[in-house]
Amino acid sequence: MSEQIETEKVHSSVHQPKSYQRILSNTIFGYIIRVSQFISTILVLALSGDSLNRYATSGSMGFTIFTAVFTLIYLIVFTVIMLVSPNILILGVNLLLELLITVFWFVSFIAIAAIYGPDECSATVGYGWYRYTYISNSCKSSKAAIAFAAVNFVLFLISFVSLAITSFKIIPAQKFWEINDRNGLKFNKPLLAVSSVGNSFGSNDIEKPIEEIENSEPHVINDQDEAASTRITNEEAENSRNTNTETATPRANQN
Repeated sequence: MSEQIETEKVHSSVHQPKSYQRILSNTIFGYIIRVSQFISTILVLALSGDSLNRYATSGSMGFTIFTAVFTLIYLIVFTVIMLVSPNILILGVNLLLELLITVFWFVSFIAIAAIYGPDECSATVGYGWYRYTYISNSCKSSKAAIAFAAVNFVLFLISFVSLAITSFKIIPAQKFWEINDRNGLKFNKPLLAVSSVGNSFGSNDIEKPIEEIENSEPHVINDQDEAASTRITNEEAENSRNTNTETATPRANQN
């Protein structure tokens, strides 16, 4: 009975990771998000390029193309670094780039939606009684680019929030600008979240990583431990009484 009570106390005192933290740190979830970002960015680049080339010239669509190219460079470069030499990554740089790309996609979505959203992609042309409806494929490309720009904004918002939540939970803010080789930080492979931290920090600097918390077994205080603790306490009390007695005896002799 006492063992069960002590086990419950230990479990309640240990910080248990929340379900959303386990999901965000999951490598499979990270790959799903990263692959979706890559595919969506390729589609936006192709659709906006077609629209800009044949439908209408717009600075907003040009900015969307810039955002797509910048995003592809980020995804390719950091994926290669993550696979080849993850120790040179810096968490603060990753956070800033994720936030910057998220803002870029939000601005791109709003800008092209305001310009191309109200347009009609069909027009009726003909002569006399003869009429036919012409649908511009480039106009439809603009509409599709708006949709995928919104999708990319949501995807990068998820990846930024994932990286921010998992990093702020286990690493001090002053360590954000140190390379991973120095601070022991480890990302999951898609660079979507912080999965664990090494031993470079003291025990008071960070919380335990999620994997360590899940795999750790609490120490159970059994009857033998309680008996040993009681015996030590009794011995200390006995020694204290003997010391007081020895101190009081010389004083009595002097009197």
